[in-house]
Amino acid sequence: MAKKIAPVEIALLIYPGCQLAAVHGLTDLFHIAERLFQRSTQRSKSMEHPMLRVSHVQFDAGSSSPPWADSAPDFVIVPPSLDGLPIGDAFAPIVKWLSDCHTRGAVLASVCVGTFLLAQTGLLARRSATTHWSQAQLLAERFPAI
Repeated sequence: MAKKIAPVEIALLIYPGCQLAAVHGLTDLFHIAERLFQRSTQRSKSMEHPMLRVSHVQFDAGSSSPPWADSAPDFVIVPPSLDGLPIGDAFAPIVKWLSDCHTRGAVLASVCVGTFLLAQTGLLARRSATTHWSQAQLLAERFPAI
């Protein structure tokens, strides 16, 4: 009998100023990976393989109501920004939501300057982190514990 496994939820964060091309590129990448995985495992029907579910979580300017009020996705990916660094009080609801997701078991990741949002959670303290080369010095100055 096939074992049913819940889909793995990957949330791509859409925040004010984020690079939508990265969001859509990652969405396509995960859909292609899912398709290739399913194709490669069609020969073995003895177990049902996990599926990926990719969602876009959007925080608009001034938004404070997070999605997934009582749960969290398995993974959250913070894409890069096109409009400067995602730092400051305007991003506080997003930073809180990211921290809450981590508390509920989500793995957090970022691309490029999306690292600045993760850094604001405090979860990167005493860890290594990367960002765009042009912002590495600023990341080190603003978050010396990283």
